[in-house]
Amino acid sequence: MINGINHITISVKNIDTAFSFYKDILKLKPIMKSNRSAYFYAGKTWIALDKREPYNSSENYAHICFNISKGHFKKFVEGIRKNNIKEWQKNETEGDSLYILDDSGNKLEVHFSTLRKRIKYGKKHYDKGTQWFSVNKVHRSGTHSLKNNVNWLRAVPQSLIGIVHFFAALRKPRYIIFYNASLLTKTERFRVTFLNG
Repeated sequence: MINGINHITISVKNIDTAFSFYKDILKLKPIMKSNRSAYFYAGKTWIALDKREPYNSSENYAHICFNISKGHFKKFVEGIRKNNIKEWQKNETEGDSLYILDDSGNKLEVHFSTLRKRIKYGKKHYDKGTQWFSVNKVHRSGTHSLKNNVNWLRAVPQSLIGIVHFFAALRKPRYIIFYNASLLTKTERFRVTFLNG
């Protein structure tokens, strides 16, 4: 039922110095910064920084969040409550979440939503001082694009040309998958037209 890590939240004492550390020292990709929180990408992983009082090793907000599908969430919650697992807070954020403690007292969350939905929610509800940063891609517990990034298509024709050569060598009909030719260089357009002719 659990199918991956949704995000990791790290409690910090000072959001400004923490933001600088994660952005400038660790070189994570910033997504958002408010007066008490910040979001980053570490590769495809959503990292959240959170400043709340009190800050100490046992009472801060730091927790690991596990991803779950919408269809499994209700049944999962029922199973947790049936087993009398202690909950450490009620959900006050966008998306469905259950906050529980493991048997050692570690704080865990099981969450159904995506960073994209959180960004959309945050832009409507977070404080006016929140800064939002340009991000090319927003990964769900998988991926999604915020911008139409088509640069990768430039590599496609070379692969297709190889496929055309292969079929030509076998003396079989040659096919080229349709793509937006305006994205190709003049040389690539000539080669594809020649081979497909």
